Amino acid sequence: MAWLQRLVPATACLASLGVVAPEAHAQGVGYLTIEINDLRQGLGGGVGRVSRQFVLRLQGNRVHEVATISGRRGTRQIQTESAFREENVGRRASLLWRVGEGNSLIRRAEHPQHVETVVVKVSGSTCQVSVRNDLKPGYSTYVFLGGGGRGLGGLGGGRRGPRAGIGGYPVGGGGGPGYREFVSIQTESATCRLGG
Repeated sequence: MAWLQRLVPATACLASLGVVAPEAHAQGVGYLTIEINDLRQGLGGGVGRVSRQFVLRLQGNRVHEVATISGRRGTRQIQTESAFREENVGRRASLLWRVGEGNSLIRRAEHPQHVETVVVKVSGSTCQVSVRNDLKPGYSTYVFLGGGGRGLGGLGGGRRGPRAGIGGYPVGGGGGPGYREFVSIQTESATCRLGG
């Protein structure tokens, strides 16, 4: 029966978690901001810092996300909207939000060679964030398809390789604007705050 409870409008679930303030719940709207800073090591050994901010507007069972991503190549924004437990497949990432166990929200972003999972645990009026980047079986690097390709995610620019990768997209070695490839991603900090 727990799965059935997850099908009720998300703001009711989020109100019970404390993510949506009672007055916002009456209007059916809640807000959550997540900030993540990563260190990403490229194939050549260089390390770059990437800052991401996700501002969520939660209304009914809909999640509207504005992601601002900043790194040495500049800043860009991506907006998505979907229902909870509805996969949003875009040019750059496959994204899924769901309500999890233990007063948590879970953001799952699937990239060509890895999956990033962000878990926001809510306790009263505070929250904590954890981030995991798990390589898919058979892969040893993290790939973000970007601006030059028909990709699923990342900062654009980067290396285009000679061998076929996920969905026919090239990965590894070479040069060109199709994607960015990293040997490691380390979360330096992850924070969140509730409300607008």
